[in-house]
Amino acid sequence: MRRNTLIACMILCCLTLFALAGCKSKPVMNVHDALVPQSSGSHLTMQQVEKTILEAGAGRGWVMQVKQPGVILGEITVRGKHHATIKITYNEDNYNIDYVNSRNLDYKNGKIHRSYNNWITYLDQDIRSKLSVAQYN
Repeated sequence: MRRNTLIACMILCCLTLFALAGCKSKPVMNVHDALVPQSSGSHLTMQQVEKTILEAGAGRGWVMQVKQPGVILGEITVRGKHHATIKITYNEDNYNIDYVNSRNLDYKNGKIHRSYNNWITYLDQDIRSKLSVAQYN
């Protein structure tokens, strides 16, 4: 009896691990109130923040389009079929990156393929890095 219980437990554990490993959907990542770095006495202008965000996006393969001052729409298509659209709002103090829509990324009920979140993470890191450099130029 103990052996059967042990085997059943091992099978259940393996099935659970396989189920978790196959899980590709994650909650949609948005970036809110990310700070624009400022050194003492130095403040980036809206134009400098805009230019920096556009450069960071282009460097990651995003097609960025300024819709109005303080608002950029970004789009990316990967391998010709996976597509995402984001909205970046910004000012001299902070910026936000928000999900707008997607195709072929399994979006449902606030969850999306984990690759989307990776794209946003890398974009956010590049924006932060370039903003840090821009404040000293």
